[in-house]
Amino acid sequence: MHEINLDQLYEQADTELEKALKELNRPSRDVVNYSACVSARRALYHYLSCLTGLYSRVHDVAELSDSPTLEELITYCRKYNEQLKQVDFSNVHCKNCDVLSNEKVYFCNEANVVKHCTEVAREVKNIFLESK
Repeated sequence: MHEINLDQLYEQADTELEKALKELNRPSRDVVNYSACVSARRALYHYLSCLTGLYSRVHDVAELSDSPTLEELITYCRKYNEQLKQVDFSNVHCKNCDVLSNEKVYFCNEANVVKHCTEVAREVKNIFLESK
């Protein structure tokens, strides 16, 4: 990954998490799971990217490629933080796929899975804040 501004990335992650939580707090019949899912995953991705940038600086190791996958970020961060080994990332791997403007977007249609992703994003956020 190229040199990243952790504060800016953290702000983006917070904004995405806020969007997901706002969507999930609507009445259940009005929730757009797609929107909440995409925002939750973006938040999680950005928080993990923050950790990746932090760990690469602290441990003076190379960062990942410019576009790491979620799985690559998880694996990288788990090398440097024992707490992340306790986080349940099992439901963050979406199965549904939609193609938007030449970009594949994966998402979940179930609110309980999306809620799990927002909880995981919060856990990773807290780990980042403790690591700073």
